[in-house]
Parts: sequence; structure tokens; C-alpha cells
Amino acid sequence: MTLAPSTVLGGRYALVDRLAVGGMGEVWCADDSVLGRAVAVKILRDEYAGDPAFRERFRAEAQNAACLVHPNVAQVFDYNEGEDTPGSPPWLVMELIRGEPLSELIAREAPLPPDRVWSIVGQAASALAAAHAAGVVHRDIKPANLLLCSDGTVKVTDFGIARATGASSVTSTGVMLGTPHYLSPEQVAGQTATPASDFYALGVVAYECLTGKRPFEGEAMSVLLAHRDQPVPALPETVPPALRDMVSALLGKDPERRPTDGTAIAAQAERMRAAGAAGAAVAAGADASAYPTEPVAAAAPLAPAESSPPSSAAPSTSVLVVPPREGAPTRRTFPKLPTWAVAAAAAAVCFAAAGIVAVTSGSGSSKPSAHGATAGKGAALTAVHVASAQPFSANGASLDHPEEASLAVDGDSSTAWYTQHYASASFGGLRSGSGLVLDLGTATDVKRLILRLAVPGTAVEVHAGDDVSSLLSAKTVGSTSSAPSSWTLRPGVAARYWLVWFTRLAPSDGAFRAGVAEAAFAR
Repeated sequence: MTLAPSTVLGGRYALVDRLAVGGMGEVWCADDSVLGRAVAVKILRDEYAGDPAFRERFRAEAQNAACLVHPNVAQVFDYNEGEDTPGSPPWLVMELIRGEPLSELIAREAPLPPDRVWSIVGQAASALAAAHAAGVVHRDIKPANLLLCSDGTVKVTDFGIARATGASSVTSTGVMLGTPHYLSPEQVAGQTATPASDFYALGVVAYECLTGKRPFEGEAMSVLLAHRDQPVPALPETVPPALRDMVSALLGKDPERRPTDGTAIAAQAERMRAAGAAGAAVAAGADASAYPTEPVAAAAPLAPAESSPPSSAAPSTSVLVVPPREGAPTRRTFPKLPTWAVAAAAAAVCFAAAGIVAVTSGSGSSKPSAHGATAGKGAALTAVHVASAQPFSANGASLDHPEEASLAVDGDSSTAWYTQHYASASFGGLRSGSGLVLDLGTATDVKRLILRLAVPGTAVEVHAGDDVSSLLSAKTVGSTSSAPSSWTLRPGVAARYWLVWFTRLAPSDGAFRAGVAEAAFAR
């Protein structure tokens, strides 16, 4: 279904303006013709609308959020499976929040003042208390999912991967959902997320508010292991003791000792916020015991998950492998991209030809150059903005970390989108391949495509076309059986969608996977 301003859903909601594109859907501002008010409409993306697992997850989001009526939770007003309009995907109608994500405030103003952090944490804790009381664990608390209204109200949004207590999972066994930088130690160890997991993520958010950075940075797997094994770096001494103690308690490794009483945390936060400048002196003697905890579901001691040995035997239902603690993983760093690739949002920049590792032949296939050949004569090219990135599998949808897909086009080659870990180079016998679709928004004549691959040695093809459903049979603009870390293509092809398709994985962190650290286009 093509979405555009004036499109009417359910005979009632007229789309006005697209606000955002997320991992599962698009969010539009719309006019509710019945009640005469502005609302937000979240619409499941077409490429996922036919997948039962994604439809079930989308439905669960609506049900989980709809059961919560709280001033700090974005309200759900309506839901529709899309069956009343031919070709229409499922959609849900939510409260339209006039504000900005906390992530934008952090990027612009961090470190934030302690009283502001108290307010944010207290309101988010109150929302989590309501969710947990209703039996819902959010599982993806992060700054981007906390919206700040102009009056200071915090709204918790995006229950897309939330799970109701006792509900069956809609994910594959062993697949870890959530954002790596905010995942709790117990989730990394393979245990089920609990209310304590949400509060650990809230502790990471508070830490980021106070320092402007997350406790652990780097490649996704290194971050996960750090959350599981390493102590959190100390907060600056300028942070008031009571706030420092609260954040430290939330970031405790043991979920049974972590504060989980959101109401008590919210009450304490409000007292400290109201105290203002006097709060630090009043709470100078406070310690973590000031934040009541309550037992959570019994959890086994954090132990490393056993990694599956490389094998091409019978398929395994467990896809994700967390490597053992022994031997600290090495953090992979990637060479910096040319200037135009890093600043992909710039209107026009000059292409820097130096540092190219591989070039494309006239036929489209590419081989690594033994001498680091340069591409072209340094002609000026214009960067092409990538509208969105989504994982892709042979059936058109993929659970290979959709929440991380944007890391492949964020202009930062130190971050990356990865597939899940598999038990063998042939995807553990579970599938024939996995990839990433890059949408340029419109058909574009691409002169250069630079791929920074997070796991070298994979077998990969690049396809280009104007129809997502037929990308695997679309034109192949490059292929290699053992991709280098930096791979440059010269397609000379006009297309909207570009598929980076991995047909064989490479060893990584004790298992097998593939990844894209950065994809940059120029015309």
C-alpha cells in the first residue's frame, strides 16, 4: 500500500505528514475526522505485513500499550488489522505527542542537570511501575523511546517488543531482542527479561543523561559482553551522591538486588527534584539501600552460554550464540570512510579516491586488489542519502536485528548492523542467506558504492532494483566469495533498492555471522 498525505485509513484517519520511519513501521500525523483531533498513526511496513510473526508482534504492541492508562505512557486509541481496505497493512492509532526524544536532548545538551535527570528517571519509573503491574515488560527502554513534552512530561513509547507476562514468544528460540547498549546482564546471559531488566536499561539512560555517553561503547558483541562482565565506569564526582547511588543500584549486575519498585523510585526522585540545589546536601549520606527492591523471578547465576561448534549438520533451533567469558573479545575498528561517505547527508561533496581496497570490473563482479588500486580520477560526486535500511531474508522479512539496521547507514563505521550468530557458515542450515535492503527513496543512478563489512571473509552479492519483493532476482552489480573489510563497487545502475545479500557467513566471536558497518552511495 502506498502511503501519502490525504490517504484515509478506516474511513476516519487522514494522513497528514510522515513523522518517522522505524524498524517495523512508519509513524504519521493524521486527522481524526470523527473526534476532530490530531493523532499519530503507526503503520506496519509493507515488507512485513505479510509475515505472521511481525503481524503478531505489531498486534501485541497495540494490546500491551492499550492496557496501560498512565500519564507517562503514550496512549493507544485504536487498532485495525488492515483487512477493511484491500492491500492495507495493520495500523494503530496513538496519542500524538508534541515533543522530542530524550536522545535528541542528550545529543544537544548532555550532561543534563541533576534535577532534570531526577525528573526524567522518576517519570519513566512511574510508567514502568504501571506497565509491570499490568504484567507487561517493555524490553526496549532507551532515550529514543522516552519523549519529552514541552511541559516537562515524559512519555514512554514503543512497546513494539514488549512482552506480557506468561505470553508466548513471537521470536525464534535464542534470539535476543532489544538494543545492545541497554540490555541487562541477565538478558545477555540468555535469561528472560523481567521488570528488573527494564530498570537496568533505565539506569543506562540515567548514566547517559549525566555523562553524555553510554557506559560501554563499541561493536555490539563487545558491548553486550561488557554489560555482562565488566563493572560500570564510575560517574563523575560532580553528580550528587544520592543520584550517583541510585544509578549505581539500577546498574547492578544481579537482578535480584536491583531496585524494581518503580513507585518508590518515582517518589524518591520527586523529593530530590523538588529539593533542587539543596538535594545534594540533603541526600549526601544516602546509599543504595534508600531505593527499595523487591524479589524478581528467580534467576540462575550469570553464566556464559555454551557456544555451538561449527557444523553443517542438522539445523539448530538456537540461533544466537553468546561466546564464553574466557578470552576478552577484540574490538574491531574500521578504517574511516571518505569524507563524502561519512557526511552522507551533505548535499554535495567531493569523492576522495584514496584508500580504496577493491574495485569493480566492467561486468559488475569485484575482486580484491592486491595493490590497493584507486577508483576513478577523483571526479566530483554527490552523496546519496539512504532513506532507510532493513534486514531481508528470502521470504521478504528477517529477524536479524531490525532495530540495529540504521547503524549501517549512520555515517559511523565504528557501529554496525549484524546478522544473528549462527552455528555454521551456512546459517546453521536454517536459511539460504540473509541481507540488508537499503532504500534510497527514489531510483538513483549510483556511480560509487562503498561497503565497510564488519566481518570480512563472507560471501556476498549486491543486487539493485525497484521492487523489494524481487530483489534476489534483480540485477547483480557485484559479488565476491570472500569480501574484504572495505569493498568498493562502481555500479552505474539506476535503482531505488539495493540489497547486500550474504550467502555464506564468516567466523566471528565463536560462531558465524555477517555485518555491514557502513554503506555509502554517491552519484
